[in-house]
Amino acid sequence: MSDVIHLNQYKRKQQAKQCFKFWNAQFRDSFDESTKIEDLPDKVLLFVASPGEKSAGAVYQLIEQIKYPKTGLEEEEAKKLEMDLMDIHLHVADMFRYEMMYRLGWIESYPKMDCPILDLIEAMEPGAKDMFGNPPKLKPDHPQYSEFETLIPRERELLIRKLFVNALIEFNKMVND
Repeated sequence: MSDVIHLNQYKRKQQAKQCFKFWNAQFRDSFDESTKIEDLPDKVLLFVASPGEKSAGAVYQLIEQIKYPKTGLEEEEAKKLEMDLMDIHLHVADMFRYEMMYRLGWIESYPKMDCPILDLIEAMEPGAKDMFGNPPKLKPDHPQYSEFETLIPRERELLIRKLFVNALIEFNKMVND
């Protein structure tokens, strides 16, 4: 039985090594099967939480390595894969931005924050409306907390998303000052 557990651990390490190969090279860091979003260095988090082609490419590459490691797809399969990747990317990008807001002290916590990135992405299903349930809750000392408290969950999610731009600006200042 012990050999089975060790074999599974070995397979998981190898999978993580392959999935994070690009990230480890690009960010000159060492990410593995136990790496959580909270473990990302500030500069890496800022990069992957920021909008743009380069950051999206890095996140897409990671998702593709974790969820869809096979290549050589037919055209129709490739189109579906592209849509699935976009859908999952949106949710992963939200998770990075939640972590950024958490580090700024704006939110109390966020769903799945203690989950390794590998497990988090593996669990994501394209098209799922609410992959993780309720949006993060603003901390009581946040200037928009009283407004947040009056909103229904879907409106709270919109308010959190509206804060992403300001969070990126503030986190960039924090990281680069």
